[in-house]
Amino acid sequence: ATSAWSAVLVDAHQRAVLHQLEPGLLCGADGGCEQVLASSWSVVAGVPVSAPAIFAFGAIAVLGALVAADRVSAEKAAGTAFWTSALGLVASVGMLAIMLGGIGHVCRYCLVLDALVLLTTAASAFLHPRGPAAVVGALPSALPGLVGIGAVTAVGAAVFSLVVPEPADPSIAIVVIDEGDPEPQVPEGTRVLTVPRAVIPSPLTPATPTRGPADAPLQVVVFEDFECPFCRRLTRNLHAVVDEQPDRWRIAFRHYPMHTACNPGVSRDLHPDACAAATAAVCAERQGRFWEMYDALFGQEGLSRADLERRAGELGLDPQAFTACLDDPAASAPVLADARQGRALGVSGTPTLYINGRRFVGNLPVAALKALGDALADRPAPAVAPRPASTGPEETLGPVDAPATVELQGPRGPFTIDAFEASIEDGVAVSRPGVEPARGIGWAQADAACRAAGRRLCTEDEWLVACTGAPQEDTDGDGLFSESITGRAHPYGKTYDPGRCASSRARQDPRPLLTGEHPSCGTPEGVYDLEGGVKEWVGLTVDRAALQGGSYYSRDSARCAYHKEADPTETDPADGFRCCAGPEPEIADHHPGGKVGDTATAWSLPLVGGGTIGSDTLAGKPYVLTFWASWCEPCRKELPELAKMYGELDGALEIVAVDIDEVPQRGEQWLRKTPLPFPIGVDPGGRFMAGWDTRGTPTSFWVTAEGAIRQRTIGYDDKRPQVLREHAAALLGVR
Repeated sequence: ATSAWSAVLVDAHQRAVLHQLEPGLLCGADGGCEQVLASSWSVVAGVPVSAPAIFAFGAIAVLGALVAADRVSAEKAAGTAFWTSALGLVASVGMLAIMLGGIGHVCRYCLVLDALVLLTTAASAFLHPRGPAAVVGALPSALPGLVGIGAVTAVGAAVFSLVVPEPADPSIAIVVIDEGDPEPQVPEGTRVLTVPRAVIPSPLTPATPTRGPADAPLQVVVFEDFECPFCRRLTRNLHAVVDEQPDRWRIAFRHYPMHTACNPGVSRDLHPDACAAATAAVCAERQGRFWEMYDALFGQEGLSRADLERRAGELGLDPQAFTACLDDPAASAPVLADARQGRALGVSGTPTLYINGRRFVGNLPVAALKALGDALADRPAPAVAPRPASTGPEETLGPVDAPATVELQGPRGPFTIDAFEASIEDGVAVSRPGVEPARGIGWAQADAACRAAGRRLCTEDEWLVACTGAPQEDTDGDGLFSESITGRAHPYGKTYDPGRCASSRARQDPRPLLTGEHPSCGTPEGVYDLEGGVKEWVGLTVDRAALQGGSYYSRDSARCAYHKEADPTETDPADGFRCCAGPEPEIADHHPGGKVGDTATAWSLPLVGGGTIGSDTLAGKPYVLTFWASWCEPCRKELPELAKMYGELDGALEIVAVDIDEVPQRGEQWLRKTPLPFPIGVDPGGRFMAGWDTRGTPTSFWVTAEGAIRQRTIGYDDKRPQVLREHAAALLGVR
């Protein structure tokens, strides 16, 4: 039965690979056996991994027949069968680990084979004439049989690879029709592809990586995930048609990783390394090597941190800059921006591609790409609405002459907003063109400067009215407005223009930032520098503190919808503010008992390894509650630093790290490599975390001995070790 089921799996593998070569297959929420059986893990040296089991367990069946014919002793046959099956069981466990940790999907057909291997192992033990315990000592006598079965398996696998090769890209015939046309009668084996009637302007921004001539008749924009096997196949097919017809094709890449950590448009974490791989591509792009990294990511297996750093070294990238970029939260902004646009366009899986504005989903074989190219070469996508051209890499024409404040109609009536990013004079916020904005200040200092000027910080929805020109709604009631905006995407219009604002500089650019020196970066209403320059603090209370707009180095992530939940004590040189005045909103009590200033709500969590911990356990003792996940790179940086601090404080401050991995075993696997000295709570999917004022990881809450939430820290950067110790010292001074 095990041998026969192995043959079924081999057939399923062949069909899965053939299916992968068919038009339209994509990575989406319904992944499973198709992706496992068509993945690169399913083949070793050109042989499907289940093929050797056909011969190994077939040989065991032959042994059983020989025992029945009294040609082989039952004792020797049972020992040989047990140890052969045991080796197969080890392989089954290894493949299960790969499905869970490497592919991200579990195939039920493979689980059936695993169960059959386990049953064969158990049956062999119980059929031993001297009982199950005897098979352990039967290894020496079983060795000749093991060698024989190994030889049969090796020869059988070799012959199999010659007789049954991996399916190749089929030379299928393609007929292309327009949507709405009657489907023609076609010969068997011919595929019919339908060109959608709907045509959209090409989802291409000036910052989108492209290759191929800008005036090519075929403009392709593809949304892909570096961990998606069907994206890999499509990439190979695109390479083939571009190599054959280089003047006809221009390829543009947009990120759409199938993981919730960097793509709010997906509901399941299909590919655990997709976000890290996407960030690696962004980091390579910063060094001018995007397409080289693109080819490397799709051309090789492995997307671990070590794999990414190794590829960067092979490509000749600056290793220190690349590593720093992987840990830079800003590097994920282009990924998130692409994912959000993809979601707005209706992308639900990868690959999704637009050929001259017509949408196609899933892998397309070479024949299909060529046929679509022939059909669409003279049917370009509609042009994006023209916008005023920039005068250079960054348009700086000197400060504009404009009023210090602008009155707008806000969500609660008329309000005024500073026309320029604020500077500070004698502790008072000032709105004035042609001066350096205040930089490197935290939320409290910005709030105090506005209050000293008789004004206040803007609320998020007021800031968005100024940037987008339209009122915004909190569509899901979570207190945030930037998740889905209406109106302008940028202060100057709907499409990003890298020359309009101070948003495309290097982080260490020595040029001064001057308020109002980019006239074309203003809104029609007369508000300047909302994009680029400095990120601007918003929020009337410390628990609503956030940064809007992006900074001078944010590039295409700078936009009206840029919103960063930030540590209020953050003092990055790219952080600034502006002030508002007008009717204030009623302060809604979001996350009661789970935000700064509250007394923490009573809580209890299960621990890794058993037991529980909660507010009762920690009563009378200050503690840090930190939320993390194994896939979160900043978390993996912060936790060892917290462990170091925990040791330095010798137990004076308790730390509880709460793992929100959907699959707790992934967190436990990481903990085995990086053991931590403090308790580890388990919160699969972040249900406990939802009661606290956080929307991502890592986020830590610093709680006094009396149970008051004193501080919240978000993210991780090079300054964080010192910041952690400062917060700990402050917390231990509160009794």
